[in-house]
Amino acid sequence: MRGIDAEVVGRNPDNLIQSLKINRGAQDNIRVGAPVIFGEGFLVGKVIEVFSRTATVLLIMDQNSVVNALILDSRASGNIYGQHGLGLTMEMIPQNEIVQVGDTVITSGLSGELPKGLVIGEIVKVESNSGELFQKAQVRSYVNFSKLEKVLVVTDINP
Repeated sequence: MRGIDAEVVGRNPDNLIQSLKINRGAQDNIRVGAPVIFGEGFLVGKVIEVFSRTATVLLIMDQNSVVNALILDSRASGNIYGQHGLGLTMEMIPQNEIVQVGDTVITSGLSGELPKGLVIGEIVKVESNSGELFQKAQVRSYVNFSKLEKVLVVTDINP
């Protein structure tokens, strides 16, 4: 995976939209929809606006963020939804799948927007009701969004 290093130069102060401003933009070939990661493939979000020298990144914690996901060990699929900056929920997990606290959640790559295998976080709580078709889980990201200073904007998913 190749990308462009960027620094966080701003945060949205109103908490209605969980986003960051980075110091890379159209002049650096940043494109809307590009995945943004931290460290060794930890998903931060995706680019939603590009300006000449800056870009806006919608964080996975935002209520408008939806990510197709897989539980690493069981391969159970579902969707990750941001919870107004308060955490992540994985929903639409089939009831017959085994989901455990401590399981790692990754991107599935099914939407075509994000490559498969980016790390989203770890399951911290499972909510299952035998009368329902689906179960859901609370997921904690490995990224500390409030202390994020540097990110990588993915430009090419092939090595």
